Amino acid sequence: MTAATRIATSVLMEPFVDQLRSVPFLLASEKSGQLARLVFNGQEWTFEALKSSPASQVQHFGSNPPKKYLWVTYAGLTSVWCVSLYAACLIRIVSTLSGTHEGPVDLGRALAEAQEYIEFVRKLRLNDLDWPSNLAVRPSLSDPLLADVNNIFFGAMGLILLHEIAHMSKRHQIHLPENLKIGQENEADDFAGSWIFADVADPRQREFRILVAGIALAWLLLMEPPGGAPEHPPAHVRVQRISQYFGASADSPALEVVSHLLKAVLFPSEQPPPSFSRSTDLFDWTIDRLRERQL
Repeated sequence: MTAATRIATSVLMEPFVDQLRSVPFLLASEKSGQLARLVFNGQEWTFEALKSSPASQVQHFGSNPPKKYLWVTYAGLTSVWCVSLYAACLIRIVSTLSGTHEGPVDLGRALAEAQEYIEFVRKLRLNDLDWPSNLAVRPSLSDPLLADVNNIFFGAMGLILLHEIAHMSKRHQIHLPENLKIGQENEADDFAGSWIFADVADPRQREFRILVAGIALAWLLLMEPPGGAPEHPPAHVRVQRISQYFGASADSPALEVVSHLLKAVLFPSEQPPPSFSRSTDLFDWTIDRLRERQL
């Protein structure tokens, strides 16, 4: 699809909003009834999409536990979609190279065009923007060519929304000192990570969940304010915390893609990673590099 004219991201993402209500229940569908009972207890919850601006200082995704109110911003949704598109491109490249390439894999050139979407994500940190005319592919639920992108977008949003739902489940308080808020954020990350991965029996489903969780974490790293947010743990710590629930096999294709995704979006100009025979080793190397850059 060609973007000949500029269009507001809120217009592009509005068709996605209605489906987001069901996403937390679908990502771990084996526990959908339990989630409805545990968190909402049969009560209605308010879900709203907002526009963001530098003046508003609205978090892209947030919740008000006492009011059972959860919000997203159009800029936040757009940025997750862009990371999902980038990841879909990465999956195709890694799948093509799998078993045919010796030595370190340098994805920089192959992903050069897709990198423009990541640059747009960085511009969406504080503000809703029009969709840039230089980005040819834009969000659409009706384009069958984007079915895979939309599928992983909704999966990534499942983890993000489950984190916010955890605040409601734990009845977290809004007005607390920053050090106590960090504790609440850790609890919410543990809830979301364990909820998604604890009881998944199908290896293919586990692979999908590792992939979409990795996309959500890549988004988190991209959107973290410079210097971090005082009420949140550092993003690299959150990546480590949630990834401990993955339960990935040593040769997990999803973990390999997530490793390349984190490296490609955060330090694309650096040398490609060393060759590793196991995906878990590549992921550990990537996390070490991430920690070094953020300390």
